[in-house]
Amino acid sequence: AVMVQTSVADLFLAGFLPGILMGLTLMVMIYWLVSTGRTPAPAPVPFSAQRLVVTFVRALPALMAPVLLTIGLLMGVATPTELGAVTAIYAGILGWVYKELDFKGLLDAARETLMTCGIMAFIIACAVPFGWVVATSQAPMKLAAFMMEFSDSKWVILAVINIGLLLIGCFMETTAILLIATPTLFPLIMALGVDPVHFGIILVVNLLIGTLTPPFGVILFIMMDIAKISLGQMVRAVIPFYIPLFFTLMVVTYWEGFVLAVPRFFGKA
Repeated sequence: AVMVQTSVADLFLAGFLPGILMGLTLMVMIYWLVSTGRTPAPAPVPFSAQRLVVTFVRALPALMAPVLLTIGLLMGVATPTELGAVTAIYAGILGWVYKELDFKGLLDAARETLMTCGIMAFIIACAVPFGWVVATSQAPMKLAAFMMEFSDSKWVILAVINIGLLLIGCFMETTAILLIATPTLFPLIMALGVDPVHFGIILVVNLLIGTLTPPFGVILFIMMDIAKISLGQMVRAVIPFYIPLFFTLMVVTYWEGFVLAVPRFFGKA
């Protein structure tokens, strides 16, 4: 949002419907895998209205975190960074109240956060001079001219961009791709008449899929560590879920109205 001078609130709201679509399509895939016996699942528990109410009440404080974050963004009561800090403090308090976070856990979380921030700072430090080189070499304009010669169809060029981002996502960290691809592709996107918010969501969905693609998908390695399985086993388990993810990417890429419906409803786009 900062690099293309687009509202953070617009991008946040534009992610609602794509997120819901992705969640629903993943649910359908899970149901199909379980119902056909391709994936084992725990025995179903009979529905109980009482258990539903009790579970909802217990989860309500945690569910309020994204609600408060959304309201804060829409009302503009604070910057996204400030709201993120407040939400983190709120989550920490809930963890202490629910007895799921102790002092050691807090220190571990702080250490991991510092390491993550350090990595991101290093990536940003490397990306800034790269962005300067890209800008001074007029690479974005040359890329735009080349792509326009390749095809004058917005949809064809968006498909090529998707393929390129998906391939790069197999080998690069998402933050690095974001900081490098955004200033490089943005002039081309503007020349095509694509809404910056729409492009932002396309980029995010591509990067999300990239975290699940071998050989360097970050989420793959996280899930391997949690499940204590090999990379091959993890990839085989993930393959069916590429179908709903690619379906969501196609909808997001070629249905601009779907992506911008919520921001337009709130008068943000």
